[in-house]
Amino acid sequence: MIFEEKQNRKPAQVIIDVANKYKVTQILLGQSARTRWEEIRKGSIVNMIMRETSNIDIHIVADGR
Repeated sequence: MIFEEKQNRKPAQVIIDVANKYKVTQILLGQSARTRWEEIRKGSIVNMIMRETSNIDIHIVADGR
């Protein structure tokens, strides 16, 4: 587990920066708590990570809904 300060960055950008810094090959994320409308308005964290990185496996863990 890695802790990183946000420093005026979006959450997805923090994840991307840490992944690049440590040469991460896999990212494990929980299911988004955002509604579909929020994802349309604010953007999807997963989609941003996928657009900005390469050769990284992204695993999404679903909640029990």
